[in-house]
Amino acid sequence: MKTHPIIDYPYRWVPVLVVALVLVVAQVMIMSVYTGADYVPAVIDGIATIGWLMALGYLVWFVVGVVSIFQTEVITLVAGILIWIAGSFMVYDIVTRIAGIPYITFASTIPFRLLFGIPTWVAILLWYRLIVAKEDALNQELEKELIMHQPVSLPEEPQIEQIDRITVKDGSKIHLIKTDELIYIQACGDYVMLITPSGE
Repeated sequence: MKTHPIIDYPYRWVPVLVVALVLVVAQVMIMSVYTGADYVPAVIDGIATIGWLMALGYLVWFVVGVVSIFQTEVITLVAGILIWIAGSFMVYDIVTRIAGIPYITFASTIPFRLLFGIPTWVAILLWYRLIVAKEDALNQELEKELIMHQPVSLPEEPQIEQIDRITVKDGSKIHLIKTDELIYIQACGDYVMLITPSGE
């Protein structure tokens, strides 16, 4: 399995966390300013929603790293956004029903969620696809280089074994005929006739 491009490379942790923080702040500001929601539920919703998006972004690497046909990538894009919206609805439901915090309706937040979700999800998929394409190109270059640096060896001529005698069964008798004594071989249906100076 290929290494994950975020988890296995610590120098990428900070940019990913900064992007997540910027998305949370932007979503909280849009929810508070444009929809008039309170800051507390908007912060809870923003952190949970963007956290869920980042978790799905982490998991989609394992799909992109294995399957690389266009139709699967489109299905992954649509399914990822739908799963993310469903998870966002669960967070909304927890905030409004279980915690009892008044919040705006979920349907009015969908355009704002999609404003951040679709471009972020597409960027994640394209970035993963670029990493896979670079690895494939690097592997092909290494294979070509390996082939070029291998010493060229001439193919060995196959050793031909020559028989020096032929065993023939004639009724209950077994005859050993030396190949030096053969004059010619004649095919007779399912049988072969060996002609020697001493006879057939």
